[in-house]
Amino acid sequence: MFCGEGGFSLLELLLVIAILSLSISFIFPAVNFNSLEMKNYREIIYSTLRKVRQTAIIESEDYLVELLSSKKLAVKKDGESFYNKVIEVGNRFTISCSRNDNQLRFKPLGTADGGTLILSDGVNSLKVVVTGTGFIHKE
Repeated sequence: MFCGEGGFSLLELLLVIAILSLSISFIFPAVNFNSLEMKNYREIIYSTLRKVRQTAIIESEDYLVELLSSKKLAVKKDGESFYNKVIEVGNRFTISCSRNDNQLRFKPLGTADGGTLILSDGVNSLKVVVTGTGFIHKE
């Protein structure tokens, strides 16, 4: 387009701004999706821990939540060799446990061996904390 002073015309500037805004609108949802997916996995872990605690109370049995690998959590009744439930997170995420034995034990009285499960994507991390009294909360 023609401009007398050697600068850009208004139409060229508007076209560049439109292209930049379109490209930015495609980049930001991808960044937010990773965070949303990580929060979804944390909710799955949180609800599973609450259910395991309730099951331990109802059945009057100890239940274990074991960290099998950096991507898998498993639930089983204490003393049994098979797992009742296995939770697996996506490839971009890892799970770690604050306890050395990599397991959380829920007891029939509602108490637990306290510990923290940490879900991470390498940059951000979300936690599910289990206290010794059996209280489970998200951080």
